[in-house]
Amino acid sequence: MGNGKQFRKVLSIDLGTSRVKVVIASENGDILARTAQTYPIDIRTGGIVEQSPEDWLSAINNCTKELASKGNKVWPPDICSITGQMHGIVLLAKDGSLLRKVITWADFRAIEEITEIESYLSQET
Repeated sequence: MGNGKQFRKVLSIDLGTSRVKVVIASENGDILARTAQTYPIDIRTGGIVEQSPEDWLSAINNCTKELASKGNKVWPPDICSITGQMHGIVLLAKDGSLLRKVITWADFRAIEEITEIESYLSQET
């Protein structure tokens, strides 16, 4: 690290499609503590697959509280790493409130449009 400080414990949060996985690891990569929590996936007819970012936040909060309750051996971490789902847009209003659920990568309601675009592009090459 640039300021000369070494870290000892890393809080790593992985926001997946079906659950959040949270670990605290030592600087050597040893897992000191871990937990996970699932959240709902809203699957509806017509290829709709959506999730609520509020469910993600709730799961992350629950997991970090659980790890914090383990005490000084693992808490507090010195650094945090967050990874998550790609391709999902969280739409917020000016006041920061959630406008709608996130359309996930697994959503395929636009399959007809995708097929049409792919067909058009294959004709161009």
